[in-house]
Amino acid sequence: MQREIKFRAWDKVDKVMKYFSCGIFNRLPAGAEDLTEPMQYTGLKDKNGEEIYEGDIVTGLFNHTDIIGHIVYGSDATFFIERKGLYGIGLNNAEDWLEVVGNIYENPELLNE
Repeated sequence: MQREIKFRAWDKVDKVMKYFSCGIFNRLPAGAEDLTEPMQYTGLKDKNGEEIYEGDIVTGLFNHTDIIGHIVYGSDATFFIERKGLYGIGLNNAEDWLEVVGNIYENPELLNE
């Protein structure tokens, strides 16, 4: 099964999230990488059907414990949930237990709760 290759980018100047299909970053003007923070779609959706991207802040019940963290693309080419000072959690069965509640650019305060 192939997943759809999509990205979004945080526009550092306009302070808004922009969504793109594969290939759009090849057409951005020189220097644009200094003005945006690109984030890849994981190919997964949360329990409410919302697409999960890098940088999303997610919450859910994991091993009988409420967790909150943000989505990271790891060095082993997999996505996982990073939590402050704790080990990462894989996105297995994300559609059953994860919920996107924001992202690290628009809602960073959620990670401080």
